Amino acid sequence: MLFSGERTNREFYMLYGGQIAGGIRTPKNLPFIYLIISKDTNDYKDVDSLDFGDNGEAPEFVRYAFAKDNEVTGLNLRVLNHDGRADNSCYKSLLLFVKENGRIRQIGEYRRIDVSNEYRIEHGEQVEAGVGEKEIDPRYGVNNNGRRYFLLQRTIDLDDVELKLVQYDSELESLATEQILSRREYIYRPERAERLENYAEFLDEIEIHSDVERVRFTPTEGISENDFVDANNQIVDLQSDTDEAKKAQQYLMMVQNMHIKLSRNNVIIDAAGNEIQYEPKLMPAIKFDNAFFYVVNVGWGLLQILVFSDDRKMVREAWVFDCGCQNKTYEKKILECLDDINEDGKYTVNITKLFVSHPHDDHFTRYGLFPCDDKTEVWINPNVKYCNKKYYKFLGDIYISKCKMVEPCNYSTRGSGYIKILHPDGQLVLVKRAAKAPITIVRFNYVGPVNVLYTCYEKEENEICPIIQINVFDKKLYIPGDAMDRSWEYYCGSYSKDSADVYVHAHHGTTSGFTISGIAGVADETDIFDPIKYEFVSLKDKFRGWEIDTNLASHTGLFRTDDPIGIKYYKYDLKNDVVTRA
Repeated sequence: MLFSGERTNREFYMLYGGQIAGGIRTPKNLPFIYLIISKDTNDYKDVDSLDFGDNGEAPEFVRYAFAKDNEVTGLNLRVLNHDGRADNSCYKSLLLFVKENGRIRQIGEYRRIDVSNEYRIEHGEQVEAGVGEKEIDPRYGVNNNGRRYFLLQRTIDLDDVELKLVQYDSELESLATEQILSRREYIYRPERAERLENYAEFLDEIEIHSDVERVRFTPTEGISENDFVDANNQIVDLQSDTDEAKKAQQYLMMVQNMHIKLSRNNVIIDAAGNEIQYEPKLMPAIKFDNAFFYVVNVGWGLLQILVFSDDRKMVREAWVFDCGCQNKTYEKKILECLDDINEDGKYTVNITKLFVSHPHDDHFTRYGLFPCDDKTEVWINPNVKYCNKKYYKFLGDIYISKCKMVEPCNYSTRGSGYIKILHPDGQLVLVKRAAKAPITIVRFNYVGPVNVLYTCYEKEENEICPIIQINVFDKKLYIPGDAMDRSWEYYCGSYSKDSADVYVHAHHGTTSGFTISGIAGVADETDIFDPIKYEFVSLKDKFRGWEIDTNLASHTGLFRTDDPIGIKYYKYDLKNDVVTRA
């Protein structure tokens, strides 16, 4: 059951949202509708029916009165259309509660069903249309006092439905399935809950910090990463009327809700009490004497750190570009790099920017090593279609830390400052080429159960990776994340060849990142950025069949983190233009 135990009305409102009073409550941005029958007031005792059997089980059928206005509008209409079919929206569960002696507890999960003529006759109600009505509306009943009601039938608790998300797990080195468990994990409301005395109890209840368990998975034909599968490992059609599809729809909506919450961190109250939107800083916050760029060996993953150093005040500012890591063995290399940056405590280091290119495990799972707060900007493309539990926890943690959220695509056309986003631009539409479907990036507009901000062909999140240009000391650094063929296709539509002082090869230097096909005059990344003074590749060679592209591997002077000597990290001194290794 989604909500366990009993709550006072205030606790219920603070923890779970919805209106603070009334029987029908509709929490914002959550796929639930709360229906509360009050035994304390029992205003609609002539309509409501809630009779428990001898064993105390909730009844299979319940009659629930329309809201006070008795009209087919507003809250009543939301209940009538809770299945989402009328407006192509997410399926919303009807959660039934009873309020008794001032405390609210959940009875079960229900669905609205049509009221048959047989049912109306059995209960002595009209079966013919009234004056001015064309016909009886089967979606609700009307008792002899003219009060409309919903007929509800108990249904399966969606938390009991087995649903799995297919993910790639870097530690298992294979595809794996991740169970989508209780929806309690996705209703996190710290902005309200932390004001309650039982806040710690609430955290334990929703299990927001529980571990992620993944099981190695060999998919059948047609199933790939980011698909939902059922108990029989069959793909779930998100548009179907199955319980698995309903649960998946709700999961996606609650993930989007977290992105909406993140945007609230950007609201600042000025001295006059007005709300203003936070404006990102496109240059360092400190005056610096030198800058260093680190490329860390994290196995299968990506992590770069740009450090600005104020040697007079002994303060350093760090911009972190992705923060993934294969396992704890490689995590030690990150910690050694951080010791180098703060010179064993000699410098105070502030993390002011965290760039997360996309929600793959090898790009964000070690974010906990980089303490962030309300002065940290987290640059992410929000509302990606799929979001595993690790990424959801990451979003929740940066929300709690009150980090500012910055969408890279909003800064693609700005040339001032140290940061320029070359791709994407937030209005991206690529035409269909060869056998590939179009890739489209549109602004957030939730109109359906699976509609999202960024939609990429073949569900490939790599294509939303920002291609970032950083300008420091008249030097150009390019960091493209896991950008692949379609990203370069778009970028090459308006690019001019440019030189690069530092270039971190896309998608770990694999052929899918390095090679660019189907674009006239462009064969690979070096046809876009030429000359490149310092080339870096972050890859554990021959991992899961991936290896550095053959042509790229032949480049002389290529700095590879899979160096057989056992590289920890590279350090590029921008001021003195020299690369050292540890």
